Amino acid sequence: MATTLRYDTRNPAGRSVRLNLAPRLAVAALLGLGALAGGAGQAHAATQISVNATQLLSTVAPSAVGVNSPVWDTHLRDAAVPGLLKAAGTNLMRFPGGSYADMYHWENGGSITKGFDGYIAPGNSFDNFMKSDVMAAGAGAMVTVNYGSNAAGTAGGDPGEAAAWVGYANTQQHYGVRYWEIGNEVYGNGYYGSDWEVDLHSLARGKARVGDPNLSPATYAQNVKQFSQQMKAADPSAQIGIVLTTPGFWPDGVTRVGKTKVQAWNPTVLAGACQYADFAIVHWYPETPGNESDARLLAKPGTIAGEVAALHSLFSTYCGSHQLGIMVTETNSVPYSPGKQTTNLINGLFTAGEELAWLQNGASNVTWFDLHNGAELNNTQENGSLYGTLPYGDYGMLANGSHVTDKKTHQTYYEPSANTPFPSYYGLQVDAPALVPGSQFVQVTSSSSALQVFATIGGGGLTLVVINTDGANAYTFSPTFSGFLPVSGTVTSFGSAQPTPAASSLTVQNFTFTYTLPAYSMAVFSLAPHL
Repeated sequence: MATTLRYDTRNPAGRSVRLNLAPRLAVAALLGLGALAGGAGQAHAATQISVNATQLLSTVAPSAVGVNSPVWDTHLRDAAVPGLLKAAGTNLMRFPGGSYADMYHWENGGSITKGFDGYIAPGNSFDNFMKSDVMAAGAGAMVTVNYGSNAAGTAGGDPGEAAAWVGYANTQQHYGVRYWEIGNEVYGNGYYGSDWEVDLHSLARGKARVGDPNLSPATYAQNVKQFSQQMKAADPSAQIGIVLTTPGFWPDGVTRVGKTKVQAWNPTVLAGACQYADFAIVHWYPETPGNESDARLLAKPGTIAGEVAALHSLFSTYCGSHQLGIMVTETNSVPYSPGKQTTNLINGLFTAGEELAWLQNGASNVTWFDLHNGAELNNTQENGSLYGTLPYGDYGMLANGSHVTDKKTHQTYYEPSANTPFPSYYGLQVDAPALVPGSQFVQVTSSSSALQVFATIGGGGLTLVVINTDGANAYTFSPTFSGFLPVSGTVTSFGSAQPTPAASSLTVQNFTFTYTLPAYSMAVFSLAPHL
């Protein structure tokens, strides 16, 4: 993460979002479609794709596809939500949502730490969330317990409160909540200078927090032991996650802030807490707000293999034989101040590619931030170099019907009605056939660097995903297959030429097919084998 501020006040509270009586945008504008760079005359570049179904990679976990589910979301329990989540292949919902977790108290319908401002939408209790969302969607839940503050606002989080939540959820209510995170982005507590996360293990404020030992990674590791032991006493099957920073992203490797020496986060946390954890938590927001680049964002999934390798190297050094899983419990394009790129086609293609890249490289979960959020501007609304026509940003994969006004031009931009999908939703939806739990990724290569390619095998069939990150050229290919002979299939397309996913039959001859993928588009091929 590049910087300083990413508050979870990126939410509808305090905004006029409940009614939107203005005329809706036209469908093309709504879906973020702009003029295709190559137009009707785009070149068709020939490329070769090779699938080796005998070379097995990672297995798709039952928790693979997640979405952040904020307690402040006024549309969290809308009747349409479970069906939309099922259609996107979602099998994990994260609660209570980002930084709110470190000032949220779950009992009696939910409350905010005394002395802190926060908003809990009416009816968004933990029980209602489990029944109206998780169970209705046929999903599982991930809960982030409050590490940062006790209810009175006089100290850090109470391990007993966390353990009571585990016991209530799994022993009393039998919800079967498997995954439990200890805090959210705890490194943002001021220890390294940036202070967005509530952490009352130190009551100091301002610059005095830099290097404060009560906010250090060593203190977090010590407290993880208490949290983990008490939570596992309440339910030994509970899987405990500890907060790491993604390799290469702030504050990874930071050992000095100004003249103050500080502890490096990842090595210190792992050295002290690895044995009390089951999985490592990383958050991934690879783009820079206000300086977005479509080409750069679409290339980012190519860096994921290196980041996973760096995590495994840390595990080998500090965890010994104790194996940790990897869960990406928040991701989107930018770490704060979302602009037009988040609501347009490019973010949909990025969503599809990064999800597949993390899971192919062994992560057991990728959780999109966010289910719903709200319209925002970050001064990129007039940036013609960014693809698409929607001028505003929104972290949500579904619209919430809010609006935002440009302070300079006084123009107001209106979102579509609540639960209308943005392209990021469609990116998840078209990926779904490739991410059936239990399927296995297999080796696939492309002769063109512009095409991101992935394949999984399972249920007797093979699913091939091809994403064209080139904004100027279409690509034609006839894949070759080893260890799997396709005889029939369907193709689902999404992108510049197909703004909402559409499926059609596929002509397969001599165990292959020929397909032309337009610029800024993706296709998912569901193939049946020769028997």
